[in-house]
Amino acid sequence: MVDLVAAMAIFAVVTAGIYQVFIPFLKMARSTNERLAVQQDARLAMDRMARDLRETTTAFSRLQIYGGGTAIGLVSARPSCTGAFTVDAVSGRPLWQAMIYIVRDAPSQEVRAYCDAGSTFAAAAPVTTAPYRVLAGNVQTLTFTAGATGDSVMIQLHERTPSGDTDRYLRTEFVQQND
Repeated sequence: MVDLVAAMAIFAVVTAGIYQVFIPFLKMARSTNERLAVQQDARLAMDRMARDLRETTTAFSRLQIYGGGTAIGLVSARPSCTGAFTVDAVSGRPLWQAMIYIVRDAPSQEVRAYCDAGSTFAAAAPVTTAPYRVLAGNVQTLTFTAGATGDSVMIQLHERTPSGDTDRYLRTEFVQQND
């Protein structure tokens, strides 16, 4: 009986030791996965915004930055903001068909893209009543800045992991294309 109690005590100590060794590794793995997810999410959000901005850089006159840089409206040559980019068969110029509004929704911390297929010119305020697609989550700040000469747009994105232990900052600039 004494041997059994001693064996159980040794087993408990060994198990507790193993547990103490593996818990930090599991926490580190979870933290690493969160950091990688935020990095991937931020990169994908920037890529999605970049595609829309690259397409509209031939029409910077139809681009509108709102609220001190908190939202942007840009023209799209995609029907209902999705599908194939359409061009005029004769001139090769884009056939503008809708407006895309990219906005950070503060309560949900999401970056959302709204489509307004009713106009090809920016509204006085960003349209946020239409259906939207989520470009990123856990976004702390999103800022759009027009270049000094009006021929470029800079995007700055700050995203944080859900646990709040890691931040990711991205910044990129788009320059108007001269076709």
